[in-house]
Amino acid sequence: MSDPPSSAELLERLPRRVAHAMRTPLGLVVSALRELGANGDDPMLGLGQRGIDQLVHLADRLSLLGRLARGELGPPSQLERDVDLVDVLAQARADVTRTRPRRRVETTTHAPQHVPASGNAELLRAAFGELLDNAVRLARHTVTATLRVEGEHAVLEVCDDGPGPTTTAASEADAGGLGVGLHLARAIVGEHGGTLELRDGPDGGGLARIELASRGS
Repeated sequence: MSDPPSSAELLERLPRRVAHAMRTPLGLVVSALRELGANGDDPMLGLGQRGIDQLVHLADRLSLLGRLARGELGPPSQLERDVDLVDVLAQARADVTRTRPRRRVETTTHAPQHVPASGNAELLRAAFGELLDNAVRLARHTVTATLRVEGEHAVLEVCDDGPGPTTTAASEADAGGLGVGLHLARAIVGEHGGTLELRDGPDGGGLARIELASRGS
């Protein structure tokens, strides 16, 4: 008989196991909402769907956190694929618009047609999404995401007009978040050889700045 896992091992496995356990009940609720929605449009069904989208997003974050804790973000070959950061940003914005619709917050993006880089599109989409989600959650009225090439680097800046930058996981949790978004974003960007900095924004809110190597710049 093998020894039982230690407390550290259990904690390491916990995020992925919780994410896996959430999938079955979420699937049941999604199926029920689809059946109810087949009979017509109902604002309450839409509200329920947004809640489900947020729970699915939470499960995805926990699963990714589990991969991170176990050093399973992927082999170097998966971090060296050709990606267009403009597409990655657009997908991340669509994710946040679906899971956190705030009608009083306007989100705008500014980017050239293409910003080529090397990396894992899924992971970078998650990192960009965490910064956008954090900004939308804290903003009073506006969030601006600007993607550009500076020399040999691709730079993404996400600004909001909220109370100020959330610089740690603890302060992120105090502000109403789960407390892992910033940790995940830093880890993903770091795996790609980039940097993530949080500063005071020009509108008095927060500014998150990611720098990554730009391919072919």
